[in-house]
Amino acid sequence: MTHAVKVQLPFNRHQVYYYLDLVSVLNAGNNNPHLEIYPGADNEKEASQIIESVKLDKKMTLIGIAPGASYGSSKRWPLESFINLTKKLVENTDFVIFIFGGKSENALGNQIVEMTKNRIYNFAGSISILTAAVLMKKCRLLLTNDSGAMHLGVAAGTKVIALFGPTNPAETGPLGEEHIVIQKNAACAPCLYRDCPENHECMAAITIDEVYKIIEQVINKKNVVPNGK
Repeated sequence: MTHAVKVQLPFNRHQVYYYLDLVSVLNAGNNNPHLEIYPGADNEKEASQIIESVKLDKKMTLIGIAPGASYGSSKRWPLESFINLTKKLVENTDFVIFIFGGKSENALGNQIVEMTKNRIYNFAGSISILTAAVLMKKCRLLLTNDSGAMHLGVAAGTKVIALFGPTNPAETGPLGEEHIVIQKNAACAPCLYRDCPENHECMAAITIDEVYKIIEQVINKKNVVPNGK
């Protein structure tokens, strides 16, 4: 190979299928791809210790959130929205909230904890990916932006609620029909910008009440029909 060749890719095809195309010549393709991850016994032990340390009552509902996205700020639901949502959840339910993410998102998680105060714990950047996967599996759901944490939640076997704006969920969304995507019909989306040059309409239009209602529906095992999709 001496140079790159531009290829016109079909729209609305999940990126996982391009990787499968590469190995299809070896008869190694899979028409029903899914994500898996395999934590070790040490990760299971660490996760159990964390659960014990927060004194999680078995009657309480554990959920996860992942407020970051490394691609750029345009993929993130506004911090204020995450804070107002977690405050509403803690005030109106018995939920315990775990925050997931990388080291660069630790400060983001700390801000949410500081404003929410009760029954919320920040593990962004403080535990390994494998231990995070174990904890995610213990969560009833994971609320996330379009991020690596979203795919980790899918691999862990957790119900994912994914918030999309500038990217196309048909191409990079959570793999599997059981997951939920919330995306508004902003005229400028999907723009694929790392940082929004205007008013971040695509993500700002996703309301706290809408997300709260969908979380309630998932926990209560009701049929969910996201708005604005």
